[in-house]
Amino acid sequence: MLCQFVPEQFVGLFSSEAVVRELGGQYLRSYSFDCIMASIHFCFSGFFCAYGLSGFSFVHNLTSVLLVRIPGAYLATKLFPDTLFPMGMAAPAGSALSAVICIVLFLVFRRKFGLAGEDGDRQNSDAKNK
Repeated sequence: MLCQFVPEQFVGLFSSEAVVRELGGQYLRSYSFDCIMASIHFCFSGFFCAYGLSGFSFVHNLTSVLLVRIPGAYLATKLFPDTLFPMGMAAPAGSALSAVICIVLFLVFRRKFGLAGEDGDRQNSDAKNK
């Protein structure tokens, strides 16, 4: 949260050059939104891995990197050469795509495989039937 208000001071811990502090602060201010977005898809990745669906984590991360993070950072450097703020937004945009993919996968596979959360706790209902 502090990176939103005093990012230049954080960058200043690593460099005393004014231009580095200014541009690094711009990047850090935009990149810090990724911490919010990443928390969503990180939780889903853990959920998928717990159900033996770790391939989903690989797919949403790879898709995010190839479709948003890399091209977004590249385009930002070309379209906004004087600031790093747009380049920093490539990461949270990629995490937003990952979050959307994870939510869709969760809803589809919850319906298809009856994962936890559909019609109550599946394990409890299975235990009652035994």
